[in-house]
Amino acid sequence: SINTLTENNFNIFPNPSKGFITIESYHINKNVNLTILDELGREVYKATSIPRDYKLDLTNFENGIYFLQLKSNDGNVTKKLSVLK
Repeated sequence: SINTLTENNFNIFPNPSKGFITIESYHINKNVNLTILDELGREVYKATSIPRDYKLDLTNFENGIYFLQLKSNDGNVTKKLSVLK
């Protein structure tokens, strides 16, 4: 169901990315928060109540693997993103 936050409710592209990504949300709940962690689990970015079509500039990030955590009051999803510039 699109009322529950699941991996199928989000599309993150391009992945791997050269630094610019779009997060498309098909989740009805508007209050989705985003946290990005690096490979060591350090928080490198945070945003609250992201819009359904959220564009993000990660060009200042180092090349590597990042984990995008999307959280709402009805679920959590973590997706892996590669940044290769």
